[in-house]
Amino acid sequence: ADYDQVESKLFALCRENGMASLVERWNGEDVPSRAFSDGGIHEAIADYEDTVFYEILAEELARRDMDYQPVSNENYDALVSRMDDYIAEFEAHGTDNISIPTMDD
Repeated sequence: ADYDQVESKLFALCRENGMASLVERWNGEDVPSRAFSDGGIHEAIADYEDTVFYEILAEELARRDMDYQPVSNENYDALVSRMDDYIAEFEAHGTDNISIPTMDD
């Protein structure tokens, strides 16, 4: 029973962290979904890796745009706004609009 409680808590976290396809409710408990049981974990891991990649890239580009200033109370909102703009771009176009001028030759 302890294992079942731990499993339910872990799978509840999936729902809260963008991996809802890996969990379903059964008798009031969060349990592994059919997608998880059938190997959907690989797709969820790939989705998670993509999300992390884009979040890191957005932060790095935003920090570059702000001349790598240390994050402070004064510039935090501007940094987050730039990151949100980059995330919106990546959601719309992926990496299609990223270019490196020195490599275009």
